[in-house]
Amino acid sequence: MLAITIDTQQGPITIGTTYVPPRIEYLNFIDFHSLLHRQNPTYMIGDINAKHTTLGHTSNNTRGKHLHSLITRDKCIHIGPYFPTLFTHRSATSPDIALQNTNAFHNIHLKPGPITPSDHIPIIITISANPIQIPILPRPSFHNANWNAYKETLSQHNMPMKQNPTLEEIDTYLQNWTQHIHDASNIAIPTITHRIIPGIKPNHETLIIQTQYKHTLDYICSYGPSLALNRHLTSLRTQLQTIYKQQYAQTWNQLIQSLKPKEDPKLFWTSVKRMIGSNSNIQTSPYLKHNNTQLDTPQEKEPIFRQHWQDIFTDQDHEDFDTEHINNINAHMNNIKHQTTPHNTGDINRLDPLHFPEITFEELTQTLKTFQQKAPGPTGITTLHLKHLPRNMITHLLYIFNMAISAGYFPNTLKHAIMIFLPKANTSQHMVQNYRPISLLDIHGKLLDKILNIRLTNHLTIHDHYNTRQHGFRKNRGTHTALATLYETLAINTAQHYTTDIILRDVSKAFDKVWHSGLIYKLTQINLHSLFTRILSNYLTNRRASIRIGTYIGPPISLHTGVPQGACLSPTLYSFYTHDMPPPLPNTDYIAFADDITQITSGKYPPKYAAHQTKHAIQQINTFENKWKIRTNINKFKIIPISRIKTTDIFIHNTHFPYTRQGTALGLNFTSHGFNTQISKRRAIALHNLHKLLQIFTFITKHETHIISYIC
Repeated sequence: MLAITIDTQQGPITIGTTYVPPRIEYLNFIDFHSLLHRQNPTYMIGDINAKHTTLGHTSNNTRGKHLHSLITRDKCIHIGPYFPTLFTHRSATSPDIALQNTNAFHNIHLKPGPITPSDHIPIIITISANPIQIPILPRPSFHNANWNAYKETLSQHNMPMKQNPTLEEIDTYLQNWTQHIHDASNIAIPTITHRIIPGIKPNHETLIIQTQYKHTLDYICSYGPSLALNRHLTSLRTQLQTIYKQQYAQTWNQLIQSLKPKEDPKLFWTSVKRMIGSNSNIQTSPYLKHNNTQLDTPQEKEPIFRQHWQDIFTDQDHEDFDTEHINNINAHMNNIKHQTTPHNTGDINRLDPLHFPEITFEELTQTLKTFQQKAPGPTGITTLHLKHLPRNMITHLLYIFNMAISAGYFPNTLKHAIMIFLPKANTSQHMVQNYRPISLLDIHGKLLDKILNIRLTNHLTIHDHYNTRQHGFRKNRGTHTALATLYETLAINTAQHYTTDIILRDVSKAFDKVWHSGLIYKLTQINLHSLFTRILSNYLTNRRASIRIGTYIGPPISLHTGVPQGACLSPTLYSFYTHDMPPPLPNTDYIAFADDITQITSGKYPPKYAAHQTKHAIQQINTFENKWKIRTNINKFKIIPISRIKTTDIFIHNTHFPYTRQGTALGLNFTSHGFNTQISKRRAIALHNLHKLLQIFTFITKHETHIISYIC
């Protein structure tokens, strides 16, 4: 362990570092105590190789238990990092630990450093008595926007409203409308490039004592020490530390109250993640591995991501698919292609006041009111831009939307998405397949999207085109109703001593691999207005996405399958696409939530017959999926026997489906014998979250501690 003490205007601070090799199973408590027991603020960063669930790991080791004991006995406070610092072929972890003692009061920010020959990512820690500014990607500063100037600039535009515009003219009108908003935004809304991390800010009294401390220290350095001067210096140092601790406590207590954790837990947790740095700008590993080559820069990584996702969004057949059924659907769709393509021009007279009316001004504005501020799409237009539009701009957008729906056309300019990536938990971040995409769509496109979704949802509800066993994307339904149904079913079967099997299945790339022809075919079978069928069909076609790695955006790829991620219509379309899943066989049932299907087989029969019944239930869903180009993720497929040990192997088409003893249904962890694993895992997550909160809210009052414990 190495440490150095530095004199600052707020008094001396100590910064230390250490390395505990994996072969050493314990921490040197003497060194840790001597360093962290100092009266001045002390910070220590090192590769301790400690694992503990409260630090965000999935397991504990001896070093982690030792460190946890230091933290729980108030010897030190864990301050991060909350981003991975070691990437392996299996996962991303944080063996590097940053600690501070209980006398520390500074503002702190941790961020990943540049790539080095080491296998660890360096940590850059900023320690300051002033609020810390960190660089961010340039974005509009809406708090400082001049909305009057924004509206005045836009109100001067009088845009053409042709009676029967062509599809190209509709796209041009929308592009011009977008450009006007960009121009007005550049005039009235400033851009920010830095963000201030919440923290203490020295007041006038603190600055006076700091100045006195500095002058006294300079005098001692120039003319030598004396007993009186040393006592005066110590007194000033004590005053500074006391004042800073008071300000620290006051700042964080005020922050907790302003965030209103009980009223808006989501906003609270978002703010906490920003404070501790777990919302890091790292979206991918510092490097990728491809064909035994290390790729470091965004320009090198992007083509690998692009090729991977281009393959996913390509319409491909599988050997298990029902080729005859698929060919029949394709032939039928070719015969009625004229019914699913847009008209060449818009014509308001085509709209039906009863079955497919034009969009009204009130419908547009009321839908816009339901939108929250979210990340913008390719054009950069946000919800706030739209909510501050003058009436003439809203009227012109309304005209564009009505011309589009009257042609059965979803504008091409709204079909482009930006894809960013977040790493999947507990996987190697060196592999491109271990990243989850997030698609950013234009907000004004999602506005038209939501209006269409409301109309489609009403039609599906009125004509009962829903699967009664589907709990996802349904009003008054959710994971709570799905899990309650599962629990009650298991409880009843267990009470009646039934032989029960649970089959957990998850569709592979469900939203990304929806077969367009199959979905459009089903839409043509439910008596929608012809314009509605046309626009929904056109909504799916000619979609594109560009991949963003860091600040680099690559060329677009075509999306030949799937429903657009992040769009309002997508959950409804996917739910409708699978709504005709056949009813369960006798002595079986299933519970669906989006693309997760939990099958249940039960009855008073021996385990051998239970396997036979389970096999038939699996084959029934397989047959439906093969007709509609749906594939179950075999890696997540599990069969779990309930309250019994004896099982019989299941073979389907020479494929062995073994029984397993534990699984997860909609986030609920369970085993063959109960739900105890769920309790222990949720407790570990709650303790981890509480640990993170107490790390930043160090000096809060007892009342605020109760609030924090409540929301964990």
